[in-house]
Amino acid sequence: MAGLEKLRNALAPSQAKYDEAFKPIRNKLYAHQDLMDRTSIQTLIGKGLITDFEKILYDLHDVLSCIWQLAYNGNEPKPGVNEYKYEQRIRLDTRATLERLIGSKDNTSKLLE
Repeated sequence: MAGLEKLRNALAPSQAKYDEAFKPIRNKLYAHQDLMDRTSIQTLIGKGLITDFEKILYDLHDVLSCIWQLAYNGNEPKPGVNEYKYEQRIRLDTRATLERLIGSKDNTSKLLE
């Protein structure tokens, strides 16, 4: 149970951010479709930053990975050790795809500059 407590503690900041910024959007705008004027909607949505949402998703993925490791490998949960370096991978995959489509590294480099 101590391992699960680590996971709960690791999620606490994301849970707080979700409760503060995203849960009101979910409750008022999508789930219950409260009638709101445009200014109220913009104010409500303005509280939720993309970077905060991304961090929440990373934290959830991290906890899911920990639970998987615990269930299938018996490894003690170690939240916060995963790194998500997807930007470089996406950049390299995009470049490789463009190179295949264009057929030339030189033309691809010019296109991406």
